[in-house]
Amino acid sequence: MNQLFAVMLESYGFLHQKRLFPLEFPPGKFAQFDWGEVDIILLGKQITVQVFCLRCTYSRKIFVKTFFHQKMEALLQGHADAFEFFGAVPQTITYDNLKTAVKKILEGKNREEQERFTQLRAHYLFESHFCQPAKGNQKGQVENLVKYTKQQFFTPMPSVSSLDELNQWLIEKCMAYENQKVPRSSMTVGEAFLQEKDQMLPLPSRSLECYREVSLKSNSLSMITFEHNAYSVPVSHASTELSCRVYADDLAIYHKGELVTTHKRCFEKGKEILNYDHYLDLLLIRPGAVPYARPLRQAHLPLIYQQFLDKCKHRPNGMKEFVRVLLLQREFNSSLVEETLRECCEKGLFQYDAVRQMLYQRTLPEHRIPRLSLAKTTHVPMIQVQAPNLKQYNDLLHKRSVVH
Repeated sequence: MNQLFAVMLESYGFLHQKRLFPLEFPPGKFAQFDWGEVDIILLGKQITVQVFCLRCTYSRKIFVKTFFHQKMEALLQGHADAFEFFGAVPQTITYDNLKTAVKKILEGKNREEQERFTQLRAHYLFESHFCQPAKGNQKGQVENLVKYTKQQFFTPMPSVSSLDELNQWLIEKCMAYENQKVPRSSMTVGEAFLQEKDQMLPLPSRSLECYREVSLKSNSLSMITFEHNAYSVPVSHASTELSCRVYADDLAIYHKGELVTTHKRCFEKGKEILNYDHYLDLLLIRPGAVPYARPLRQAHLPLIYQQFLDKCKHRPNGMKEFVRVLLLQREFNSSLVEETLRECCEKGLFQYDAVRQMLYQRTLPEHRIPRLSLAKTTHVPMIQVQAPNLKQYNDLLHKRSVVH
């Protein structure tokens, strides 16, 4: 009776126990991947970021990188960066059934993969292996890496000014991890990886372009909307069908295969990301809109531009001259334009032509005005001019006074 009761309990899972099998992986053959989630302090604000974790199962070599999200472009970029860090590609990588990799779970171990994930594998020539649904323990090494990363790298919470800064620090942590001992071995992670790397796949001649592409249409305000945010495009592409390459941190907007503009991605909602240069050609036609142009107001231009504008706005065509000065940044470095503008303001030169000429003098030798030298060796002839004799004018003045 007791035995029958025990069988019944086990069938319902009450006496279920994990049965683990000791595994040993050959060098270069396998790696495991997983996402983690941690909190950091970014520019003084606490946020949650996603942690890309990849681990070679023989040497235990690790790669860890943070992203703002777990979308396809982050998955692609994480792999490309990990392979560059390793200097080689594992032959097979084990995954959960994440949606960015798996479109549909088929019978048994078969999976219908997402197209971009298949392109990733085809580019780097590695095989994919997917765990059974809800069986994350089948990739225990990377599960342990996620826990280790949270405890060792993100406790206490790091405070950084950018993810680039954080990721550079994580690379240093990954390199330092090579001094750890491989379990049940006398080798360090770094020593074991030297053995493993020779068995891995070589890197291709170029890295994969890690983006997904979406079709968008700009509106009459020369903006596209992507993920609840508006991004500007040049006014020449207002109300136009465009394509957008979505990278992990950037957007690249194209029209008929030609790059139109790029933006840093904004991960908030309801924001406008406007490049005032996109609107200058329209402002040149409608200079009266300068004081109210939202792209200019959001640009927070250096104070010297406002000082120049204050001198221009009460003069005929002053607004247009100000726009033309802003357009000079398409020809010259912005810091050079700012420096030249400051010099012009100090000299009381508040005209576009003056600013442009000063820029030419700073950058083009043929526009530099040489100093006038009157040394004896100069090619300019020395002309002796006799001093004027004013006595005759005094005589005329005297005669005139006598007549009167």
